[in-house]
Amino acid sequence: MGAMVIGVTQIAVLPIYFPMWGGMFKGPKEGVTEEDYYLQDFEEAEVKEGIANSVIKFAKEAASERAADNRPANKTPQGISEV
Repeated sequence: MGAMVIGVTQIAVLPIYFPMWGGMFKGPKEGVTEEDYYLQDFEEAEVKEGIANSVIKFAKEAASERAADNRPANKTPQGISEV
């Protein structure tokens, strides 16, 4: 019974992959930042209109919580003012 629970859990967990953090068998994609990850839910027009400004601010805060060695260079998408 315990082996079955572990097996079913592995089937559900192993295919999960996050571009920034990687997955069970693959590492993270090079160059992917918090802004890339969180802004993928928005279209370019929405970003230019400013609908995603709160998400950009959140992504910058998330990046600032990383260890100093792992922080990306400050990058703001074109057409977006600093929030």
